[in-house]
Amino acid sequence: TYLGAGRQVGRSCLLLQTPESRVLLDCGIHPGRSLSDSEAFPYLDAPEFNINDIDAVVLTHSHLDHSALVPYLYKMGYEGPIYMTAPCRDITALMTLDFIGITQKEGHEPLYTSTDVKTFVKHTVCLNYGEVSDITPDVRLTFYNAGHTLGSAICHLHIGNGLHNLVYTGDFNYETTNLLAAAVTKFPRVES
Repeated sequence: TYLGAGRQVGRSCLLLQTPESRVLLDCGIHPGRSLSDSEAFPYLDAPEFNINDIDAVVLTHSHLDHSALVPYLYKMGYEGPIYMTAPCRDITALMTLDFIGITQKEGHEPLYTSTDVKTFVKHTVCLNYGEVSDITPDVRLTFYNAGHTLGSAICHLHIGNGLHNLVYTGDFNYETTNLLAAAVTKFPRVES
């Protein structure tokens, strides 16, 4: 279910539902919208979404259109793990702390506090590229280099003992730059 970013840039947030699991992929804001505009946020009031049913959160990279609301999930009561690379964790912590300050400068009440940022950091499970991890009983996650930013990842999700294989990209770059390698384009198995 697209809770945000369907046919638009910004507020990336997808809910993956399987017979046994609920996994949230990214949770960002729309950077071009005012924080007083409900269109700046994903649809966290959608009938499919219940914070208490979320088993895991996966973050592809630290840009605020993908990560800004991650601490807010913990403020809402989420207590589970969030999976990302180590560089993504560090940069996201800095970006979300900055977001608190930007929100205040724009005259808005911050959506969360630095305590919520610390809570998300404590719940982070860092994975390396190519490392396979069972994140729920029926979902296995492997990160691949997205070539977009430091620590950005493409997510390969192996669902239900190989019944389905899904790739969620977030943002990616196919060209090698002076700083980053190009995105990985070959995966063990993906349905077309």
